[in-house]
Amino acid sequence: MRYCETLSDFENYLIVLLILRNIRAGRILKNKRKSCLMKHRRRTRASTVR
Repeated sequence: MRYCETLSDFENYLIVLLILRNIRAGRILKNKRKSCLMKHRRRTRASTVR
């Protein structure tokens, strides 16, 4: 029984790690998208000023 319990705990640990990685990846993607949007807005502003 202990072996099965340790397996389930280990699996839960892996699942938590995957979730944390996904959250971090999502935040990084959002930051990249925001930076791209800002760059695009700057470009459009420059073109409108010209």
